[in-house]
Order: sequence, then structure tokens, then C-alpha cells
Amino acid sequence: MRAFDNNKEATNYALKVNVKQPFNGKRKSFKGLNNVGHMFITLIKYNADKSYVSRSFNFYPQKTGLLSPTPFNPTTAAVFKDEALHDWDEAIGKFISYRRFVKIIKVLCKYEYKMYNLNENNCTDFGLAIASLSGINIQETKGTWPLGKGNNPANARQSICDNKLADKDSNSAEDVFIFKQ
Repeated sequence: MRAFDNNKEATNYALKVNVKQPFNGKRKSFKGLNNVGHMFITLIKYNADKSYVSRSFNFYPQKTGLLSPTPFNPTTAAVFKDEALHDWDEAIGKFISYRRFVKIIKVLCKYEYKMYNLNENNCTDFGLAIASLSGINIQETKGTWPLGKGNNPANARQSICDNKLADKDSNSAEDVFIFKQ
């Protein structure tokens, strides 16, 4: 977060929510044992001198054993990871106010102390919570997998592709930017 405190005057702020789907174009929650897709965020501060600061990161499970996190052991400690080089299929974003930017930063600090849970506090839940703070609402993001259910990247990305989203500020999807990889 210190990167955003660069003593430069900001002109704009933006949020981008990035999604990698396990099966391109399908609401299938997983592909094999290790491919469940992924959702992460990018925060951007645009400066008056035409420079910018961009950081991509997410809420990850900390591997504490062979079965963590899996449907057999869904809860584990969590960590944030740098996602600057992580691949994505689809992303949505919008310009946000300084007030929303600060609110997002505060929520990020609270997430440092939360546990990861595959069914109810996973990377998609994190991405959806941050998107909601910016005014983005993605619908129909829940799905199932063996021994579990919850929000997941497969359904989130498919909902973006199917335009099942809205900017809560305008009640329209037209004010949300959609990026395709």
C-alpha cells in the first residue's frame, strides 16, 4: 500500500477486477485438482504528472498441508500475493472516487486478519467484496463443487461475459469497462 503514498497529486483512481476461468466460457468450477480459476484486483492511482501506480493482488489460501484448502479441509490461514504477472481471461473496472479508494484500502487491511475458506471467504468472495465497494455488482457468481459450494471464478467470469453486472451508481453495465484478454 505504501506505493500509493508517493507524494504525488492524484487526478484519478480506478479499480479493475480480473478473472481467470478454469474452462474458458463455461460455468464449470474446476478443471482437475489444481485449476479452480482465480479472481484478483488491481488498484490504480493516476498522478497529475501523467505517471501512475498500479498494484495487483489477491487473497490466497496459505498451504498448511496436503489437503488445505480442499473440500475436505476448506479453512486455512490466508496471505496476500502480488498478482502483477498473473494471467486473466476477463476483467471489469471503473474509475472510483478517492473516498472509495480509501475505503478499499481499509477493507484490505482488515482482510489481512481473515481466514481463507473455500466455501465462503475465497478469492472470488474477496474480489466481489472489493468490486461492491467500488459500485460494481456482479450477479450469479455461485456454483458447486464436490463437497462444497460458493462464489467462484467460473461463474463470476461467465456472468461478466453474459453482462450480468451493473454499476450501482447508474444501475447500468454501460459505466463499467470490460477488458478481454
